[in-house]
Amino acid sequence: MKLDSNLNILAANKTYTDFMEYSEQELKSMNVRDFTHPEDVGKSIPKIENAIHDNVKLIRLQKRNLTKSGKTIWVQTSGMGVKDLITGYVTVYAVVEDKR
Repeated sequence: MKLDSNLNILAANKTYTDFMEYSEQELKSMNVRDFTHPEDVGKSIPKIENAIHDNVKLIRLQKRNLTKSGKTIWVQTSGMGVKDLITGYVTVYAVVEDKR
């Protein structure tokens, strides 16, 4: 999955779209907060944002996501922010594993 520095989805592969039950186009209109389990937003989103803004090289965390049909799934996310040296724009590349 590819995110911008505001945690908006820029791209997702077929495996991710399949287990989240969303098309890539649907995900591209979403933010990570939109499908993070409400009980996990307060602890997982700040960790991701801190990693982006504090230039942490790699972040790993487990959290719950909500699929399109409303199922709760556990995922392990490993991500890294990459800063464009010319624009200063940060893109986050994340690998998300289904922990069911």
